[in-house]
Amino acid sequence: MDHRQSLRADCARCQGLCCVSHSFDRSESFSFDKAANEPCRHLGPEHRCAVHARLATVGHSGCAAYDCYGAGQRVVQELYPGQSWRDDAGLAREMFEAFRRLRELHELRFLLHEAGRLALSAALTIERERLLRVLEPTAGFSARTLAALDVVAVHANVRSFLRSLAACMPKGNDRRRLRLAR
Repeated sequence: MDHRQSLRADCARCQGLCCVSHSFDRSESFSFDKAANEPCRHLGPEHRCAVHARLATVGHSGCAAYDCYGAGQRVVQELYPGQSWRDDAGLAREMFEAFRRLRELHELRFLLHEAGRLALSAALTIERERLLRVLEPTAGFSARTLAALDVVAVHANVRSFLRSLAACMPKGNDRRRLRLAR
């Protein structure tokens, strides 16, 4: 599958994991407080947001701007196929943790793929590909292998690599031409 497609959210194939697993505080981006692992009051029984079409006007611009990079549907369709967080509190905790972990890994994958658009040296290309193999294992992730992955270390390694790309970045006004592709 093309990495751009695999990193695109498909809410119709998810179970509203972002609407449950994340917490948020009342602010200009959210009109009320919500604890982690608690369903948002706008999440319906069919896993759809009742106010999605008007998120910004009801004070939830943070939701409108959020992107799971395809982690939600991957958790539901690949890691826990045929299961729902609504059926079992223990399963719910596992799914929400898997979603948060995979969402972070998908964002890192997105950044590494974007880095591939730069003029990288051979050594940087090799390191980028090595990091992508960690984030995109040939066998994919299972709930168990995802839980065992040291996400903190992976995150630190990818961020260190991305910081090392400063010399590859376009100079001056050409930086404005480098846009994150979707």
